[in-house]
Amino acid sequence: MASALKDQVSKVGNILGDEEGEELQDDEIDWWSKFYKSLGMSLMCQKYDGDTLEIYDTVLENKFKLDDALKKFTLYRGKQSAGDFRATGVFKGNLRVFPTSMEPPPSAWAGLPETGLPDTELIVRVYVVRGVELQAQDSNGKSDPYITIVCGDKKLKDRDNYIPANLNPTFGRAFQVNVTLPKDNTMTISVFDYDLIGGDDLIGETKIDLEDRLLSRFRATCGLPQTYHTDGVNKWRDALTPREILEQYCESLGYAQPEYSLVQPYSVIVPQLNDGKPIIIKENEFETKELSEQNAALRLLRSAGLVPEHVETRRLTTPTQPDIEQGKLQLWVDIFPRAVGDPGEVVNIAPRKPKKLELRVIIWNVVEVPLTEENFAGKR
Repeated sequence: MASALKDQVSKVGNILGDEEGEELQDDEIDWWSKFYKSLGMSLMCQKYDGDTLEIYDTVLENKFKLDDALKKFTLYRGKQSAGDFRATGVFKGNLRVFPTSMEPPPSAWAGLPETGLPDTELIVRVYVVRGVELQAQDSNGKSDPYITIVCGDKKLKDRDNYIPANLNPTFGRAFQVNVTLPKDNTMTISVFDYDLIGGDDLIGETKIDLEDRLLSRFRATCGLPQTYHTDGVNKWRDALTPREILEQYCESLGYAQPEYSLVQPYSVIVPQLNDGKPIIIKENEFETKELSEQNAALRLLRSAGLVPEHVETRRLTTPTQPDIEQGKLQLWVDIFPRAVGDPGEVVNIAPRKPKKLELRVIIWNVVEVPLTEENFAGKR
């Protein structure tokens, strides 16, 4: 069982190249070029002039109301008077109250079978970019961090790729796990400190509700990039194209289906989106009609306020000290329902391999430095 889990981690992790990443040539670009450009670090991405992504300094749940589909109600057991009143679980659902004189509006859940929803098979990819200000666990004031992911009965442990003596590690790791909703609705991403002798120490963990992200109308499953590309570092990674996503989005909200122009300038319009104004693509902005229509649909989706391509920052805490931050993780999560089809390729976020440099220092002169040693002639 342990070897199978190790192989599953390696299957995705090794797609990203060797453990040390690849040495970047001066005229090459990679995912980190986009990341650094998004942070405004132009010296790290001088050759890159493409799309950027959102870098959130907080969790995605603070940027979008991802519990809009289902609310959480804590279930309790016991009696407060007896001192054994305690939380025993969470109920997810919605409660609506209407006056008897009012005809309730149609429910989004009216078409559900009485036996409940069938299990939903998902492919979940977790991209862990880097850790920030992790809590030291070792006597030298450092930690040797590595990533562990738990979802239901599935566990991925990346212990072999721990980073020695680093409180701000660049992980650049991608993990893939197959999960089933509603059983595996919460994913726990943990950072452990590697110890050669004895058990590894938990630095901190963060929990993500996958079900909320899947059901939210903000489409938090796979962030929308700025441009639809079919190759390169910004290659489209979703299982659906922008046109397919737009059609599904309109259908789910009862909007009119999108209408595309037949000749240049290519455009798309949905009366209920973008204040009823069409998204128009400039002539010859893209090479083909297909690319023009896909990018028009993508821009209309982005105008609707859906989740964009991003990296979120999540606080790490421990179960024993839930209110004390133990550092942060910068990451993003992609969720793909298996019924939709195969997703795109895993994004290569392997850390750049450090370049070997030679540093030369020339001391031309010194002033007012006491001379304490003598040469063979007795001069200081």
